[in-house]
Order: sequence, then structure tokens, then C-alpha cells
Amino acid sequence: MKRRIRSFFARPGSLLLVLVIVLAAGWLHRAVFSAEGGVSSAPESQRTVVVGLTESPSEPGELHGTLVAGDLPSGVHEAEVLSDRDCAPDSEGISHCLNELDLGTNRITIRHHHRMREVPCLRPGETVTVMNEATYEARRSS
Repeated sequence: MKRRIRSFFARPGSLLLVLVIVLAAGWLHRAVFSAEGGVSSAPESQRTVVVGLTESPSEPGELHGTLVAGDLPSGVHEAEVLSDRDCAPDSEGISHCLNELDLGTNRITIRHHHRMREVPCLRPGETVTVMNEATYEARRSS
């Protein structure tokens, strides 16, 4: 048995073959793990971000953010996500991502509070609906 193993590794390229197999297995494991339950997958439809004072984490279907820079006019706006930074989770597993949004007439920066396993990050290039908390509450009550 020991001679078989030694003779296998004595052949040129055998060690390289083993290395490639190990790396491929690691890549496959990572791809399967993240698809099954690592980070939530990208959404199917346009999402709505409610910008207000609350720092409570987003729930699926209800995204929360706090305004960091810029002015958000009242009403409902479509915005393109320009950036997604600082996504490392805190001690409670909540990420506080920094997102720059282009409203067409101006740009705002928000902190999007969410649990990665439940709500995916806003993706650069994604179009979202944005409104302030007062507009959101008025729409909910009507």
C-alpha cells in the first residue's frame, strides 16, 4: 500500500493534480453552502426603503434606513443604488451598510440596517423605491 502511494506521488504532476482536486472541492463546498443558507439571495422584485429615524433592522419586504447625508424630499421616489459599503455585522448579527442612492435630482446616503441571512444588501445598479417615514405611514393608514 505504501509503495502505491509513493509511486503515485513520484509521477510528475501528481501533486499538482491533488492540489487542483482539493481546491475544487473547497470551492464547490463554499458555493453550495452560500447558496443553501449563508447569505440571502437577491430579491425578485423592486424593493422599498423607508428612510426614518429608526435603526431597527429590516424585515423581508420592509427595508429600513437612516439618512446619513443629503436631503430626501417628501413623496415616493425611484432611486438607483450606487454603492454598498461597511457591511460587516455587529455583535448581534445586524449589518449597517452604507448606501449611496441616486434619486435623479439629487443623491442621498443612508445606513441600511439588516440581518444578511434574512434580507440581502442593496446591490449597486439595483432600482429601489424610497420614501420617508411620514410618507410610508400615510400610505399604510390609507
